[in-house]
Amino acid sequence: MYFEEALYVLDIGQNDLTAGYFLNYIHQQIRDSIPQVLYEFQSHVLALHGQGAKRFMIITTGQLGCLPYILTSIPYTGADLDRYGCAKPYNSMARFFNKELRMTIAKLQQQMLNTTVVVVDGYKLKYNLFVDAARNGFEFTTRACCGYGGGNYNFDLGLGYCSSNPKREDMLHKNMTYNLCRDPWTYIIWDGSHYTEASNHRVARGLFSGHYSVSMFPSDHFCDLFT
Repeated sequence: MYFEEALYVLDIGQNDLTAGYFLNYIHQQIRDSIPQVLYEFQSHVLALHGQGAKRFMIITTGQLGCLPYILTSIPYTGADLDRYGCAKPYNSMARFFNKELRMTIAKLQQQMLNTTVVVVDGYKLKYNLFVDAARNGFEFTTRACCGYGGGNYNFDLGLGYCSSNPKREDMLHKNMTYNLCRDPWTYIIWDGSHYTEASNHRVARGLFSGHYSVSMFPSDHFCDLFT
């Protein structure tokens, strides 16, 4: 009974796309991998539905090109940066993925009767953190609050995330300790790929406001899910 009454929140795309980039795939290879990713996603959603799941919230992937672990680890040029400091080629790939994802969701809806599916525009929701950074109290956008390496982004993929321990030899040779900001509420990004509590709070508020749901899903669907 509880399985059928639960809300299943699914967020897909970021790790699936970046995994290819970190294997040195070119953009076309990433594009070519997307159908298989979405086929697997569709299979898992149908499996959940087959077990009785009736309520889904699917969040499209966010803007990859604004994350420090992308900006410090994958090639791009200065001309590729938008006015907010985000790498446009990787944001473009995220938008392409989301377009394909929405078509997959449309097919799922045809197969899953008596099911509520709310699609949230995760790209717009998260990218707006950067667009409206000052108005929302953020001073640092593409710089990680907690990380190794300092620099513009305070991130070094070779040393890892601030929550993990760099290789011992790196610590000995570079005498490195992680840099932790004093005012995390003014940062959007926590550790290179994850968000701070302050930005997560804003994302959550936007998520359940209904303002970022795809137009064919009115915001009162959110109310229906929890009644």
